[in-house]
Amino acid sequence: TATIYTLDAAARDFDRVSAALAFLGDHWQDHPDLDAAARAAGLSPHHCQRVSTRWVGVSPKKHADALPHGAARAALDHGAWLLDAARRQRVAL
Repeated sequence: TATIYTLDAAARDFDRVSAALAFLGDHWQDHPDLDAAARAAGLSPHHCQRVSTRWVGVSPKKHADALPHGAARAALDHGAWLLDAARRQRVAL
């Protein structure tokens, strides 16, 4: 039988994914793993992976891997040199 994804379950998942993404956004420089993001969201690592991928379209790992690139881009927008921005954010060129 198919499981019905209720509005309450969707709202709960949204809140949990938001918590995981906020944690990753706040701690990306520490290179958090899935377990840490899952703890921040109050989920098991497996459930965090599944729910995050459903809501965001990418895994928490891929999301966390993209954050340094965004920070480097912001540094470039504020006048940083390419190599300086990449080195500060630990982005591979």
